[in-house]
Amino acid sequence: MPTVLTPLNAADISIFSSTWHWISEADAAPISPATLLPGSLDEPLLFTRNGLGEARCLSNVCTHRAAILVDEPRGGKRIRCPYHGRLFDLDGRCLSQPGFPDAQGDLPHAAFAEIGPMRFASLGDTPFDTFRAPLDARLMPYPFDDLSLGAQRDYAVAARWSLYVENYLEGLHIPHVHPALNAALDPKSYAVQRLPGGVLQIGDARPEQPCLDLPTGHPDAGRRVYAYYLWLWPTTMINVYPWGVSLNAVQPLGSASTRVRFRSYVRPGHAIPVGFAADLDATEREDERVVESVQRGTQARLARPGSLAPGHEDGVAYFRELLAGV
Repeated sequence: MPTVLTPLNAADISIFSSTWHWISEADAAPISPATLLPGSLDEPLLFTRNGLGEARCLSNVCTHRAAILVDEPRGGKRIRCPYHGRLFDLDGRCLSQPGFPDAQGDLPHAAFAEIGPMRFASLGDTPFDTFRAPLDARLMPYPFDDLSLGAQRDYAVAARWSLYVENYLEGLHIPHVHPALNAALDPKSYAVQRLPGGVLQIGDARPEQPCLDLPTGHPDAGRRVYAYYLWLWPTTMINVYPWGVSLNAVQPLGSASTRVRFRSYVRPGHAIPVGFAADLDATEREDERVVESVQRGTQARLARPGSLAPGHEDGVAYFRELLAGV
């Protein structure tokens, strides 16, 4: 029997339609379709690059009768609607339209930007600099432009998207849920910091573990940082390791269903340590199990959730404040 998904509520859709989200890696094809938050927003978009190399993010919906314009990446200098033949250039301008005396109905544009190979898009009007400000506050300069795509994996989590985010935003559960990660981190130095529009968690390495090489003048220079775990409101998680970066892009599918798109991006001259990819996968699976357990627990009629631990769960408290303020 197929799974029946309960739709997201209007408040969730309002959040997602006004914020930034990972959508894809940059594509080399001049014309590349993509979908923003498939399963919730389901917004069809089209990335193009004109003859001058200028990139655009356009609606992938014809301005005549709403047919999807492009299904697969391809080359070319024009976009022709497969339904009635309306023609657009790579900047979205309508060039001709059968059945009408004059060309009209340019394609709407959407905002997009990139952090190295990671591409983000938004249907709202929040500047990208505001979205990425928490990253710039602590993780720059970092050679994002030099990263290359590594592993790709998707995870299905039978839980509400916000529960997955809450689990990410605290390290209090690590000793109890993640044995391999706990063996790598120094629990005494684990820190959680609020940033405008984000939360940064810093895990220091145990003596036998590798650490980030931080430049002179960096706020954490001299510190043996194992990883930075950065959450950007509302669904983006960027994790920085000595070998590169991993991304968790949370994509809500329903009130109790979430897809997590995992990507790793590797620095030149580096490699993911032997066994590390398996550890990342194991950590993700461990998170899935506990988050799905919480999803079930939140439905219990006798459930009486307690207060948050001071300091340890301040990232969770901040996330809840942002949700309440929408």
